[in-house]
Order: sequence, then structure tokens, then C-alpha cells
Amino acid sequence: MNSNIDAISLSIPSHNISLDFIYFLSDYPLLGIEEREGVWISYWNVEDWENVSSPILLKCEELELSPMVETIPTKNWNEVWESAFQEVEVSEFCRIRASFHSKDPKFEHEITIDPKMAFGTGHHATTFQMIEGMRNLNFEGQKVLDFGTGTGVLAILAHQLGASDVIAVDNDFSAYESTLENVELNSADPITALHGDLQTVSDHLGSTDIILANINRNVLLDVSKNLSSLCSSGALLVMSGIFESDFHQVQKAYESEWSLLKRSSKDQWLCLQWKKK
Repeated sequence: MNSNIDAISLSIPSHNISLDFIYFLSDYPLLGIEEREGVWISYWNVEDWENVSSPILLKCEELELSPMVETIPTKNWNEVWESAFQEVEVSEFCRIRASFHSKDPKFEHEITIDPKMAFGTGHHATTFQMIEGMRNLNFEGQKVLDFGTGTGVLAILAHQLGASDVIAVDNDFSAYESTLENVELNSADPITALHGDLQTVSDHLGSTDIILANINRNVLLDVSKNLSSLCSSGALLVMSGIFESDFHQVQKAYESEWSLLKRSSKDQWLCLQWKKK
């Protein structure tokens, strides 16, 4: 991914924005979304913005939002993103840090990543809860799928926790490249990183024991049957990237083939653990 690019920023006061509008934006080719105090900022490649700006600005008008659109001059966006990167710490169990942060021996597990703009959403509550949920699961000798892997952190943690086979898949090529880099950074070479979808996964992995899916509501609803087909009875599914208000919709999509084991919430973000019936 070429990080030296012109970009477009679309800023909307957070008190005006709705969750449905965030989902609406996520269907378009964003570079990233950043949540700052009082404002949501989405970043776009200039050419992509020219192609999608009309429906997005029309949606803003319909919802009576007050968007501010700016062109941001060329700079190294990865460096900008890295400077704003926040570490993720889950008690003393796990710490996710950038390579420019010092090691801290008090953590049981440390994962080093090189953050990229494409994956900076500011929603650390989802990652935090996924890791917290993984803490109490037995990964020893298990086959694990990290679906929508992003930077690969959950796949790397699964490997550190003793999983025998780990597949990390993402349909975004930049995410795939980032995962490859971070797998190497963490000496987690047994992880298989794939660029593709669940069909790509099924060609590489038979029945899986644990699925990790930190994505968003729309994707989770779309793939509920597909995820089930990858598992046998007793398999576990840990998911996040969904809001509290999404719970009943997601529950309806999964409850026929999965039993809900645990539900947690942090900053309005949910994490759900399921067991295959």
C-alpha cells in the first residue's frame, strides 16, 4: 500500500452521527475511520471519494448532518497513523503495541504490530473484549480461524496460546499484507495468512474448532450460515464489532445453530461467545 497519498477527510460532529450511518459508510472503500473527541473523521482516497461522494453527501443531507469535507495534502499517512497509535492492554494478560514502544515484561503476552491507516478505527473496545474472551478459552492444539483479521493480532494471540493451526483471512489486500508483516514481526510463521473470503478458507482448513470474528454487524449477518458450515458441534465462535443495539438482530441470525454462552459490553460495543449446537 502506498502510504504517500492525497486524501479526503469527511468530518461529522459525533453528537449528530448515528450508528446506521457508520454502517452505511463501512460499505464504501474507506481508508479508515477515526473517532476523536466530538467528531468522527473518515478518510478517503481522492479517486474513491470522487466516485462515492454523491450518495454519501446525499445521505448526510437526508439525515441533516453537517459534514465538513477537506482535501489533505500528500504526506506519509502511515507515519501519521503510527504517531496516534494507542496501545491495547488487557489487564496483565496481553498487550498490543507498536514496534516503537518498549517491551514490558509484566504482560503474559505481547504482540507487536506496525499499524496502518487502513485499520485505524479507534474502536479498541472490540479488540479488548475479543482478547478478554480469548483469555478464558483453551486454544491448545485447536484449529482456529481469524475471520476479517485486519492486522492479524487475534491470530497471533491464538498462536501464542497454543493453537495448532491458525488461518487469518481478510478480503482487503492491504490487510493481508499487514498480517504477513505482523506475523513475521512476532515470529508466528505457522499462521497461514490468506487474501480472500470464507470459500478461500474452506479450501485450506477443514472443520475448525474456534472462530474469531471481529468485523461488523452487516458482515456477521451475511455469513452466519457460512461460518456454521465450517464447524462441527461444540465449536466456539467469538465475535465483536457490533453495537449493543444490534444484539437481537444478530441473535436471531445465529440462535438456530449456535447457543449463546456469554455476552459482554464495553463502551456500547458487544462481544458474544457462542457454541455450535
